Amino acid sequence: MKEGEILTVTLEQRIITILHKAGPLHTKQLLPVLEGLGYHSGTIRNTLTQLKTRNWIRSASRSLYELTAEGEANRQQRNAAGKRYGVAWDGKWYVFTGEIPESERSKRDRMRAELMQMGCGRLYKSVYITPWDITKDVLRMAEEYGIVDYISIFHGEKVAGAISRETVLALWPLTEVIALYQEALDHMNKKWRPRFTAIQAEEETTLAILLLYLEVDETIAALIERDPMLPQELLPASWAPPSILQDLETFADALAHTIPANTLYGKLVH
Repeated sequence: MKEGEILTVTLEQRIITILHKAGPLHTKQLLPVLEGLGYHSGTIRNTLTQLKTRNWIRSASRSLYELTAEGEANRQQRNAAGKRYGVAWDGKWYVFTGEIPESERSKRDRMRAELMQMGCGRLYKSVYITPWDITKDVLRMAEEYGIVDYISIFHGEKVAGAISRETVLALWPLTEVIALYQEALDHMNKKWRPRFTAIQAEEETTLAILLLYLEVDETIAALIERDPMLPQELLPASWAPPSILQDLETFADALAHTIPANTLYGKLVH
C-alpha cells in the first residue's frame, strides 16, 4: 500500500478509471498523473501494454489510449453494488445458488469472490443472498465465465428463520467495514486536510490538488465497493458510514472545485 492510501487501488484500476472519466489520452498525458501517484514510467507503460493485450484498452493511434467496451464492462462489474444508502427496501431477498463442478473450480472461486464484492452474504455453502437486485450483473458474470447452466436465482421473502441484525453481523463483514470508514475519516482530518492547506500556499497547485483528489476519490470508490450498503432495517443502530461517506464526498467536491473544468485535469474531476 502506498503512502496516503487507505484501501489498495491497483494501477490497472487507476488507468481504467482515468480513461473512463477523461476519454482518450496520450501516454504523455497519463504519465504525470500516474507518476505523481508514485508509479515508475516503465511500470505504467508495461501495464498499458497488458491492458491492451487483455482488450480492456486500445490505441486508435500511436500512444493514444481509450477504454474498450470490455474495459468499461469490467469497471461496471467492479462497481456493481453501487451506492445504496437511503434506497428503500421491499423486505425481500435475492438468492443465488448453484453447484459448479470441480473441473470448473477456478471459475467457481472467481464467482464466489465476485458475489461477495457485489455485496452478497454467504448464508450457506453455495448459497448467497442480498437485499438488492443484482440479477443482471450476476447473469452477465455467469455468461462471461460460461457457468449459467450451473446457477439458480430466486427472489422472495424469507418465511422462517428471519435474518436479524445479529445474523447480519455474521453474514457480512460490518466490523471490518466500519473500521475502514473510520480510518478514512481519520486520514482525511489528520493528513488530507492539512495537505490541502499546504498545497494552496504553493504557486503550482493544480496537479498537486488533482493527485490529492484522486486519492480521496479512489478511497471513496473502494469503500463503496467494500461496503454491502445494507438497508437501514438490517444495520446496527447509529451506523456511521453514511455520514462519513458524505463528509468524504464533500471534501472531494471542495478539491474538485479548485481545478478549472476546461483543463485536462478538470476532466478527471468534473
